[in-house]
Amino acid sequence: MPLQDQRSFDITRLSAGIVQVELEDAHDRVEVVEVASGLFEPAAYGIAIGRVFIPWHRVRRYWWDLGTRGIATAGERRPLARVRVVLDDGTQEGETHVVSADRFETGPYAVTVVLEDRIDLEERTVALRKLCVPWHHVIEFERLRVNVVDVLGSEDQVPERPDGA
Repeated sequence: MPLQDQRSFDITRLSAGIVQVELEDAHDRVEVVEVASGLFEPAAYGIAIGRVFIPWHRVRRYWWDLGTRGIATAGERRPLARVRVVLDDGTQEGETHVVSADRFETGPYAVTVVLEDRIDLEERTVALRKLCVPWHHVIEFERLRVNVVDVLGSEDQVPERPDGA
């Protein structure tokens, strides 16, 4: 069995087959367009939807559902480094998300985050969404410090610094 078939969660896989694209026109009107993933392609100067090309300055964001996965218990997933990203949503404050570093990625055209959309506590599942925001709609991002004691569980397990400082 190929390794790809054994994965339970792959943030690069587009399982739903539908990409939702939020576009704005010259009058700041916003429209959400749904397109089949096979007809959607980001490129250096914008996105292609079928035979139509839309330049980046009109693209606010695009996203797709990654499906659901089981909620990890405290022992299964150690706390990881986190990233705070602030996106331009038309408000003065912006839209802020704090995500694990493994759910954040910078690319040549956009910043990508994997967000937990809906949590079902009875079924113990979480629905994930991959959100891509072009650079001109990213206000800032910050890699947050990791508290080593929180990650390892106790101060006794924190190794000494090799430089003696």
